[in-house]
Amino acid sequence: MDSQRKQSKKSQALLQKLFDSNKDKVLDALEQIPQQGNAGFVLPLLKTYMAWRTHHSIPDKVTLILYTLKTESAIPELMQALDMPEMSSIKPFVLSVFWNAGLIPSDLDVLIRHAIAGDYLTAFEVLTIVEQMEDSADAEIAQEGIFDIDEHLEEQPEASNAPVLLELKKQLMHFYNL
Repeated sequence: MDSQRKQSKKSQALLQKLFDSNKDKVLDALEQIPQQGNAGFVLPLLKTYMAWRTHHSIPDKVTLILYTLKTESAIPELMQALDMPEMSSIKPFVLSVFWNAGLIPSDLDVLIRHAIAGDYLTAFEVLTIVEQMEDSADAEIAQEGIFDIDEHLEEQPEASNAPVLLELKKQLMHFYNL
């Protein structure tokens, strides 16, 4: 129990530093997170990324940490971030974390929804994830995704994400063996 309490206190101290307005304290916290961090740091790291976007050293360090986070327990945190309105401006980045960290989510329907609703880059990042899902893709969800993409492209044939959605549709057709 004592070691858990110490770990919790360390985590709280790191989170406090992570949200500090002092750049050096934030960088110090980021140096410690790879050794102390866990999936619970995903959302705070994404918030730090957003808060310090104009200071390259902090977003670069956050990116490195997230891209090397190889724990599947981060998947729910990343999926939650995709649905947070305040994270919409970094949605392509959040999606890139899956691929770069080697994390394969099982929420194909959610990914397709984001590809359809998003811009070109968002759809592209979803495509890169879906291409890695071959063994875990659900054929029924893939079929629904095909229908959703067709409906979207029928309504908005000139959408910026249309070319990538067509590629995503091909990948989904492969899952559904069409």
